[in-house]
Amino acid sequence: MLQYYWTFIAFLFVSIGISAQNIGYTFDNNERNWTVKQGKAEIQEKGAYKEKSLKLNPGTSVSFNLKLKPSSTYKLTVWMRTESGADDLVMQINDLGKNNISITTALAAWTKFEEVLNTSNNQSSAQLEFIFGNSQGNTNAWIDEITIEYAGNYKEVAYTGIPKAPKREIK
Repeated sequence: MLQYYWTFIAFLFVSIGISAQNIGYTFDNNERNWTVKQGKAEIQEKGAYKEKSLKLNPGTSVSFNLKLKPSSTYKLTVWMRTESGADDLVMQINDLGKNNISITTALAAWTKFEEVLNTSNNQSSAQLEFIFGNSQGNTNAWIDEITIEYAGNYKEVAYTGIPKAPKREIK
């Protein structure tokens, strides 16, 4: 009986640790946990994917500071859309060096994007940024339901020099 109790306690601690590494931005609770670097962004119900979303005016750049676990893999999911005729909306993750990623869209319908995000052993933070350039016709862009879910450990491939070339076949 005592063994089951300790197993349950260990499972509980592991579950708490994994859930603490997940990040989500839904905009439904009106939290203002982002920084507008340039332009104008506002939470709106009109045009939202679910309940509320973040509307970006032309010429807007918005960033989110992420706290991540080193040597980890995450699954990034984001819903984005632009108005018909708008220029590209770019989502990028910076400060991860060779692990930086970006997604670009100009689709007028809500579109779900998923990417795998890796952190090296010395990386514990990154910056998630959305950039909507100066668009013709005063069109707007929206983002919603951003989730970054911990997916496990990440081990970088380390090279110790130039790999040996395979033997060539001489005919």
